[in-house]
Amino acid sequence: MISRHSLLVFVLVVGLATSVASSTDRASAHANQIDSSPAPNTVLETSPERVIIWYSEPIEDNFSIISVLDSAANQVDLGDSALDPSEPTAMSVGLPPLENGTYAVVWKNLSAVDGHKVIGSFVFAVGEPISAGAQLEVAEQPLLQSAADPWMRWIVYLAATVIIGGLIFELLVSVPVTYSESSRESWHAVGVAISSKWRTFSWIAFVILLLALLSQLIQQASVLNEVSAFQVDTEMINGVISDSSWGVFWLYRL
Repeated sequence: MISRHSLLVFVLVVGLATSVASSTDRASAHANQIDSSPAPNTVLETSPERVIIWYSEPIEDNFSIISVLDSAANQVDLGDSALDPSEPTAMSVGLPPLENGTYAVVWKNLSAVDGHKVIGSFVFAVGEPISAGAQLEVAEQPLLQSAADPWMRWIVYLAATVIIGGLIFELLVSVPVTYSESSRESWHAVGVAISSKWRTFSWIAFVILLLALLSQLIQQASVLNEVSAFQVDTEMINGVISDSSWGVFWLYRL
C-alpha cells in the first residue's frame, strides 16, 4: 500500500516527466517566412506603406525585427517594427515614400513556440526592374542553436530519466515489495541498500540537471544577443527569462 506522501511524490514525478517530455515537442520547428507584402522579387509601381511578413509560428515581439535597406545598404524603414496584436504570426515595419530602386528586406525573429532564432531576407523593387545581382540568398537555418545544443538536451533528458525512473521504481517496486507484510526481514536491509544507492545517483543527476538547464539558459542569451557565452551577463539572462515564452517555460521546468 503506497502512503499518501508517496502518492504525492509520484504525482510530482509525473509532472516533471511531462514537462521534460513536452520540451521535445517545443523544439521541432522554426518560425519561417511563409508570406509577405510585398512578395519577394515583386516590382511595384508605387512605394508601399509597410512591409508585412507572415511566419509559420507565433514570434516574440521583443526579439524580432524587420529592416528595409536600399541598394547602398542604408536603412530606410521607419524603425517601428511591431507584432500584429491580433495575429501573433505577423510582423510589419513602416516605410516613408521610397524612391525608385531595389530594396532588401532583412528580418530576424524568435519563435514563441520553440525559442529558436531565424534570419531571412528578400528583395523587391519600386518603379523599375530589380537590379542585376540583387537577389539575396538566405542561408539554410540550422536545426539546433549551437554545437552544444544537442549535448545539453541529452544531458537534461538522461539526468531527468535517472531521477524519474529511480523514484518510480522506488515507489512502485522497491518499497511495496521490500516492506510488505509477507516479505522477509532480510529483504529490509536490501531495500535500505537499494534506496541509499539510488539517493546517491539521484543527487548527482539532480546537480547535473540543474547545471545543464543553466547552460541552456546561458546559450539562449548568447544566441539572442549575438555574443559569446562567456560575455553573457545578468541583464541578458533576465531579459530572456522575462521577455520570452522560452524563458517562462525554462523557469517552469527549473
